[in-house]
Amino acid sequence: MSTLSNALYKFTATHSLKKWLIIAVIAYVCMATAGELLNLTKPLLVLDLRWAGFTVEEAYEYISLLGEEGRFKWVAFTLILDLIVPGVLGIALAMTLCTLYPYTKDSISNYFPLVPIVSILCDYTENACSIWMTTHYPEIYPTVAKIDSFAVTTKWIAFFMSLILVSTGLLSSLFSKTKKPSKKA
Repeated sequence: MSTLSNALYKFTATHSLKKWLIIAVIAYVCMATAGELLNLTKPLLVLDLRWAGFTVEEAYEYISLLGEEGRFKWVAFTLILDLIVPGVLGIALAMTLCTLYPYTKDSISNYFPLVPIVSILCDYTENACSIWMTTHYPEIYPTVAKIDSFAVTTKWIAFFMSLILVSTGLLSSLFSKTKKPSKKA
């Protein structure tokens, strides 16, 4: 784990955080827009946005309601945008955490940048499961659906933990800059 954390700190030192953040915002807007256009199952919420997870039945109800054309579009969307955006957003969050929590020997905060990486891995697991279930429909794979649901919930937990860490780091940075130095007599 520390090797991956060290690699993230080195990557942050050699790449522009501003560029990654701009790319992440653009990628997220594109994905959100495309996702809204592809939401063929209103009022049902897209599986990967169900932060509390879903049952096997709910997963396959969603896949069924997509229809054959909708399933094709959903897989294409997942293979294109949903492979790019989680990685870009996760790397941008990890770089932000590296910037907000500079490397300090033997500090727990050195592992904070790994939290968005967990979110990326869970998102990719979720995508693989969703593609599997969608392309093999009408066959039902309960274990794949359960793994998908677990990955979705874990992804959102890691993502929100990342946002909490970023918020805490920003507030800490803001307050440390606004403290007035004490006068020594």
